[in-house]
Amino acid sequence: MDAHQNLTEEQKATVEAYCHGIDEFLVKFKESRDLEAVTISNDKSILVKIDHLKTGDAKSAIIKYLVSHDEIFEIFTLVWKTLGKGNISTSRNKVALVNLSIGISNLIDYSDEFAYAFGEKGLLTLVFRDLQTGTLGDRHISHALTMIYNCCWRVPENRVICREFVDTLQECSQSKNPEIQADAFLALSYIVDKSEVHKISLNEPCLEFLLLTLKSAMGEPDGRSHHGYSTVEILQGLNQLAINDCNKLLIVTLGGIDVLERILIEEGSNNEEKLWAARGIWQLAFKEENKVNIHQRSKLLNTLKKIRETTENSDVKDACSGALFVINDVIDIDDAFKGHTPTRGDPGHSSAKSEVSSGHVEGHIMISYQHASQERMLRVKSYLEELGYNVWMDVDKMSRNYHTFPPLIIIRSSLSTAVYFFHSFIVFIHLCFFLSFFLLI
Repeated sequence: MDAHQNLTEEQKATVEAYCHGIDEFLVKFKESRDLEAVTISNDKSILVKIDHLKTGDAKSAIIKYLVSHDEIFEIFTLVWKTLGKGNISTSRNKVALVNLSIGISNLIDYSDEFAYAFGEKGLLTLVFRDLQTGTLGDRHISHALTMIYNCCWRVPENRVICREFVDTLQECSQSKNPEIQADAFLALSYIVDKSEVHKISLNEPCLEFLLLTLKSAMGEPDGRSHHGYSTVEILQGLNQLAINDCNKLLIVTLGGIDVLERILIEEGSNNEEKLWAARGIWQLAFKEENKVNIHQRSKLLNTLKKIRETTENSDVKDACSGALFVINDVIDIDDAFKGHTPTRGDPGHSSAKSEVSSGHVEGHIMISYQHASQERMLRVKSYLEELGYNVWMDVDKMSRNYHTFPPLIIIRSSLSTAVYFFHSFIVFIHLCFFLSFFLLI
């Protein structure tokens, strides 16, 4: 088995034992095609044992083995349909079925392979169809949304499947239950495109729930709250939700900056947590009101500078650099031009022209882009540097998610605008022409 190649002998033994348990579990089902054969007491279930196993290479290999057996998905389908019908003979049987359903669905949270298979085999669509009936109770809805969110969070291919059900998720986001709202909004944040960001406008109870859950996860040894969210996935979710400008403001209003600052300051925070906290600051700072707030937080700014100067993690360093760049340089523009509205014939135009002609331009340009456009954006970078601009560009570790940062942002220069760059080479030529024309007028 390929998955065994990089395991220690102890890990290999663990994997073999668990795979044997999986075989026994599935054989019982194959022989009878009866759910009673696999709904044994909770503490003995192989799925529960896998759930409790420490995250790592051995657990990944075990789940990969389970994914290779279609029967596990057949079992989930039968369990889900049985719970949906509600005609279960005893409460004990219902508890056993619920535990079995949760045991299988928890695997989505641990494995990209399992999450991908869940969508590919039609189970994601099955869950959505049941949500659309409007007959499920809150507990059942919450379970469904957790699976949907985990599938979207982990696997981009699943987001394509979910596009068909945006309206269904929107309805769920209007629930009176903050946990249901949170899962619906988080799932939507990975699905909607740039023209639909209004569909993820949070309300206070939902965001308060997310922030409280984040604090709860931060206080747990394994970094996971009792609701099942990890610190990192909530931070990533908040970054996704912050593409909506109203959410940027609400996050700051409800104390989100304090939580992000705490993550950056605490020694117990790992690099991934610091990365997403710094990216969160970066994202929030694109809103003018937030910039003013953040710029006044000397402790936070000093922490970002310290991490940038001391960390050996290039991703974390880039995130801190990006956050500081936006906070400091854009504030300088606001102060410099406060109360000044340029008009046609304004001397500012001629000064920009003279700066370019002298080979020196005051100010900086930050380029953020989609990873697929990297080669072309490097050419834009070279072009701007030839004009005398100081260009900051994340070449190696640029986020591939267009929701996280705008594709091309030009900040604090005579060119006070934002340009969105897409995939066409013609657009690249037009962009260069536009930049040269604009800077020389």
